[in-house]
Amino acid sequence: PTEINNEREVVIEEIKRGQDSFGRQASQLLFSTAYQGHTYGKPVIGYEKVIRKISPKKIVDYFRSRYVPGNMFVVLSGDFALPEAKKLINQRFAPFHPYKLRSVVRKKEKAHVKPRISVQPSTFEEASLNLSWKIPKVRHKDIPALDILALILGQGDSSRLVRRLRIEQALVNSVYASTFTPVEAGLMVISAVFNGDKLEEIFSGIAAELEQLVTTAVEESELNKALTNIESEEFYGMETVDGLSRKAGHLEFLLRDPDYFPKYMQQVYRVSREDILRVARKYLTEKTLTITLLMPEKMNQKAVAVSARNWVKCFTKISQQKKPKVSLKKARARKMMRLKKRTGGTSAVELVQVGKNAKILFRSSQETPTLSVKVAHLGGIRLEDEGQGGLTEMVSRVWAAGTPNLNEKQIHVRLENWASSLHAFGGRNTVGLSLDCLSPFEESAADLFAEVLVQPIWPAEVMEREKLVVIEQIRNRDDSPGQIAMLKFMEEMFPGHPYSRDPKGSIESLKNMAREDLAAHWSKMAKQGNFFAVISGYVNRPLWEKTISQALKSLAPGPLVGPKPANYETPEKKDVFIRLEKEQTHIVTGFRGLTFTDPERYTLELIQSILAGQGGRLFLELRDKASLAYTVSPMKMEGIDTGYFGAYIGCSPEKGRLAVKMLHAEFQKLMQEKVGEEELMRSKRYLIGRHDIDLQTNSSVAGGILFSEVYGVDYRELFTYANFINAVTAEQVRLLAQKLFAQNPVTVAVGSIDPLSTG
Repeated sequence: PTEINNEREVVIEEIKRGQDSFGRQASQLLFSTAYQGHTYGKPVIGYEKVIRKISPKKIVDYFRSRYVPGNMFVVLSGDFALPEAKKLINQRFAPFHPYKLRSVVRKKEKAHVKPRISVQPSTFEEASLNLSWKIPKVRHKDIPALDILALILGQGDSSRLVRRLRIEQALVNSVYASTFTPVEAGLMVISAVFNGDKLEEIFSGIAAELEQLVTTAVEESELNKALTNIESEEFYGMETVDGLSRKAGHLEFLLRDPDYFPKYMQQVYRVSREDILRVARKYLTEKTLTITLLMPEKMNQKAVAVSARNWVKCFTKISQQKKPKVSLKKARARKMMRLKKRTGGTSAVELVQVGKNAKILFRSSQETPTLSVKVAHLGGIRLEDEGQGGLTEMVSRVWAAGTPNLNEKQIHVRLENWASSLHAFGGRNTVGLSLDCLSPFEESAADLFAEVLVQPIWPAEVMEREKLVVIEQIRNRDDSPGQIAMLKFMEEMFPGHPYSRDPKGSIESLKNMAREDLAAHWSKMAKQGNFFAVISGYVNRPLWEKTISQALKSLAPGPLVGPKPANYETPEKKDVFIRLEKEQTHIVTGFRGLTFTDPERYTLELIQSILAGQGGRLFLELRDKASLAYTVSPMKMEGIDTGYFGAYIGCSPEKGRLAVKMLHAEFQKLMQEKVGEEELMRSKRYLIGRHDIDLQTNSSVAGGILFSEVYGVDYRELFTYANFINAVTAEQVRLLAQKLFAQNPVTVAVGSIDPLSTG
């Protein structure tokens, strides 16, 4: 009973957290409206009134009625011996009492025979629109065609809705189409997040695309692109053991067949353009339409409801209009992707010098037909001048949007035809470019990557569109109190240093920014002597050596100039409270930390592990015993000049004062007492295991090697990580804790009650 009562408070904290979550509120509104009288309409986490009164006996009875051997399956994937694994499963599960599985008859949903509209006011700044239609359960023969339809409609930058609403007209912050296919009737969903004053234009754009969809067969090129992307899931999913087990478990649960994917692909390849037109006409009708809108309170809710009803009338005309007849044709014969056969496992990392200064690190792995390419330049926010806030953010958004030979749309189409992703990134210390692709498309993707890498043209129209998106994100910050707390923490922790700045900049700095500023900022960093590249996976090494060597000739010679290393004092003790009427208070507290190359950085990782996770001290003391929060965790950042170490917690406002006190009490314990041997070993095992798990994908390996090189760390430490962690002693943990936690703390709280005042 004590544990249950503690956990009640924790679950209620998570319910409150959900009430502050824009995405969760929008999703809950959709499902409660679309599924009336059915369990799919209920929030998975439940309701506070139920959590408060549920009895221990009811919990035990429920557990014994569902968690029984006859209702369970176990999935293992990875490096193990099957006979031993079977033996262990039998041993561990043999004592499991075979309670009788209770049969359950679900309530049938209320008949959905006419459109449903629900408009809900909210305290959020952004608005959410969800349109959904009922579709069959997962086993139905039309599901493959509906999956393809969703992909063509709203998945990827070259999809119809994303292209029209996000890229060409800049009406939405995001838009997506998807299928929800459970064991009972599912949904086809179009979701858009936007600013409330653009609703009419968004409705108009969606109507135009849906009319096109139900009157004209999709293009063959669109269908082929969708098939390639669906098939690519098989190969990208092979990179991780958790990806393999998740897929097998998902298929076992829904279809009672963990090897169903090849059968599904056979169905997918039989889908024709006419099949997609048929299912669009069959399922996208006004009868099972649901419209839900989560709108800011300042909006006229009645006017919003009128707009929704008018759109239903518009859509009804579209769905009921006389449509041209089409003869249903069989799909054209299509071939599955052919993968090159290569032999060998994973090779050691090899360095190739390019020109005088640049270098490429290759790691060949034949385990999956995927490869990852990453290039970085030192600079980032540390290279921004005062008043240039957001410059690195905008470089990362516009870099890959055009070259002298290709516009943004052409780049998107090519990438998605190859089931590949290419994007720029920018942060406090670097900017760069990243590519993930499948081996059949390696040569084409290499040419595109090289062109984008050294020939960006910074299209003005793309920059203006992205500026508007970022400006709206800044204006909508009140929707993310945790983000507000973190930004203020960074400002107080690193006064006068570029790390203190908001990565997105300010509304004023963005409005004053020109495309020439982006080009100049990039040119400072994109030099031959400031070039780092790593390629990992199923890689054609000669191809990349030639491609990158040729591309580098377009970059200016010489190293990065500036910025100078920053010297500054440890900040004074700071307590900052920002009032915001939310269900939870978000608290960030911490101390000045370490650099990327500090020899004590592995000891700091161990301190983080001691505090983190379900077996960590913060979880056990603040969550399990004190029931203060659902989410509490340590956090750290290393930097070129310095870093931070601290903790975050989200809790009810009245619990904030105790939360701050208990966080610092845990820091004090680490200063005063040596960590016990058992706890130390548990933390080491967790760190080492997590590190190895995180290095399963070619992308994560390439990223780890790349940033080691960029920040002056020997990349080989990535592969001998366990040696460094195992060498840390309990005394080293205590000494570093004394060094860090004796400093002045910075604490920021965002919520409705000040937990930091002394009154």
